[in-house]
Amino acid sequence: MKWKEIRRRAGALLLSVAIFAGSVPMGGYAAEEQVLEELTKAPEDGEQKMLCTIIEKRGSAPRSAGTQMVVTSLGRVVGTIGGGCAEAEVIMACRKHFYKIREGVPHPACEKIRIRMTTDNAEEEGMVCGGTILVLLEEADDLS
Repeated sequence: MKWKEIRRRAGALLLSVAIFAGSVPMGGYAAEEQVLEELTKAPEDGEQKMLCTIIEKRGSAPRSAGTQMVVTSLGRVVGTIGGGCAEAEVIMACRKHFYKIREGVPHPACEKIRIRMTTDNAEEEGMVCGGTILVLLEEADDLS
């Protein structure tokens, strides 16, 4: 199986698991309320949280600038920035950040990552949008 196919399937699986687990809103609370609630909830012992915000959208993308989600070092994802492979890339970047924290590797408290859903790779990756998003990842200290 090719790497791109693995990433496409992983993104689809991640979204399915998130929907099943209730991380991706399917009614009830608005996504913004869920994100705020997660950010203000006291972290579990040793838990870190990352706030992921789309700060720029170019072309067609599933979500707009300002859309947010929270990723925790315990594997929770609250909210969504669009699902699929793009969201999986952001979650993977958060996991790398958590690893650096855990291992004491020097790292910035925030970083930006650009996700390209261009026609060059969109179909191969299972993305249908064709645009790009710029996502700001920020360590979210205990705000409770």
